Amino acid sequence: MASSRMSVAERRRRERKKRLTALILSLFLPGLGQLATGRIGIGIAALILDAGFVLFPLTMIRIVVIQNELTNLTWLIWLLWGVTFGLYYFLVAYDAYRGTRLLTAPCRGDCPAEINVSDYVALVAAGRYAEALELIRERAPLAATLGRICPAPCENVCTRTRIEEPVAIRALKRSAGEHSGGESTNSQFTVKHPQKVAVVGAGASGLSCVYFLAKRGYSVDIFDREEQPGGLLSTTIPCFRLPREVLKEDIDFILSSSKGIRFTGGKILGENLDLGELEHSYDAVYLALGAAKPRPLMIEGEELKGVIPGLSFLRDVCTGAASSFSGHVAVLGGGNTAVDSARAALRLGAKKVTLFYRRTREHMPAYVGEVAEAEKEGVKIKFLAAPLRFEGKDRVERVRFGRMRLRDHGKGRRSELEAVEGEEWNEEVEAVIVAVGQEADYAVLKELTLASDIEGKIKVHSRHLRTNRRKVFAGGDMVRGPATVVEAVADGRKAAQAIDFFLRPRFLPRFFEHIADFDPDFGLERLEGAAWTEKKPVVKSRVKEQTNYKNPGLYVETICGLTGESDQEEAKRCLRCQRYNVGFAYRNGKQKGYLSLDER
Repeated sequence: MASSRMSVAERRRRERKKRLTALILSLFLPGLGQLATGRIGIGIAALILDAGFVLFPLTMIRIVVIQNELTNLTWLIWLLWGVTFGLYYFLVAYDAYRGTRLLTAPCRGDCPAEINVSDYVALVAAGRYAEALELIRERAPLAATLGRICPAPCENVCTRTRIEEPVAIRALKRSAGEHSGGESTNSQFTVKHPQKVAVVGAGASGLSCVYFLAKRGYSVDIFDREEQPGGLLSTTIPCFRLPREVLKEDIDFILSSSKGIRFTGGKILGENLDLGELEHSYDAVYLALGAAKPRPLMIEGEELKGVIPGLSFLRDVCTGAASSFSGHVAVLGGGNTAVDSARAALRLGAKKVTLFYRRTREHMPAYVGEVAEAEKEGVKIKFLAAPLRFEGKDRVERVRFGRMRLRDHGKGRRSELEAVEGEEWNEEVEAVIVAVGQEADYAVLKELTLASDIEGKIKVHSRHLRTNRRKVFAGGDMVRGPATVVEAVADGRKAAQAIDFFLRPRFLPRFFEHIADFDPDFGLERLEGAAWTEKKPVVKSRVKEQTNYKNPGLYVETICGLTGESDQEEAKRCLRCQRYNVGFAYRNGKQKGYLSLDER
């Protein structure tokens, strides 16, 4: 890609100048700003209203001169005219600045990080990868990481799903980073404000908060219990899903974005890191403590050797300390930790890996795509099976299971379970990996005197994430409970904004940030071959990502992304439904010539 490409920030600066010019023209004569920006219809309508507002007082003055009297009704009419004209004057000026307002595309609306999905997909379609990467990083600095492990809620609501498979939004996010050629249009941030902020936890939420605080001009110190930043991303997500060089690329990008960022490892809150001292030394503190504590089963035999907590097992896998297997490994649970553990056990030599889940497939909290990948690799899944006890002398040798059933299928995952009488069996195993859940270390909250809810999570204000301690903010897993990476990133950005408003109070900050936050024009509306340029878009099958299921390895990535220019072809399937509102008709699945997925 040519290095002369204009950055997204530069486009936004030019767009801001254009809008300010329209605002000034509209303040001089309402409607003039709209005409200058090509919005002819609304500009002419405003000029006609201008004439009406001018003719009205002239008529009123003439009536007053002829009748030679001013009644109370006349004064009331003058007052109403003044108020109406004032509202009209400022609303038209505001409209001239804001420009055409589009509906929010479903993909963007369902993204927790509010990434501008449709525009970065269009930029990939045009081969402008560096701009696409910059646009993603405006909302999510962990772009390469999200391109691999994001659950992609955006794809579930993609307008394309009404006629065929959704656009491969996550894969295109990955392509933006891989094909940018190392060129980055993101600028270096400078420290503008004297206040300092401490962030505890160098996981997804903490790193995101650090980045956006640096972007707002603050110096930030980040502390973590590990010697290297990354949190659970680096210690529990296997390399075959998230290569460490990819994560390092994102972390290096964040830590090098400002000279005011400093990382310190080996710091544990409540042990060698005191919250009171942080409050004294810093102007604000953000707690981004992850859910790193395994949840026990509390059944007989759990203390036997060979019964391994899922998070502990994945830590050993990520550090290279995991032992190999040669027999049957049972994995208990239905979340992402359980599925990752099962896939890792296969790569460590297990002849057979079975995942046991006490509910049904549709109730599994793990990502559907990852479950499908595990099954392709050879992991067997048994549903409605709950462990009753572990048996063995010094080491686990077998697991006693009982068949379960749902009392009320209509309640889904909230339905109570009951044992099916007489249906119990044994499974001979070499090892058992227990991955039935994880949580933050809520016991530390009592020592920190932080208010918590009935579940033990930190209680924060829903809008600005502040705790009961004035300088302390919190987000991520310790507030939400175990959540996705993209949700943690969203919390970090939200916390950075709240901390900025706290440290530098100003008049209506959220409103002024809102009106300054607009999407620049990338000139992509006539891109040749793109679906959004067609009056009747044709069905185009989703481009499949390259995979590596035949030779799985601990350090070999399974999903290898889109190849060559296939990412551009995939991106051109986007309908850009937020700009061409007719695209929203696809939600009904009634468009002529197409069949909905259900009908097909």
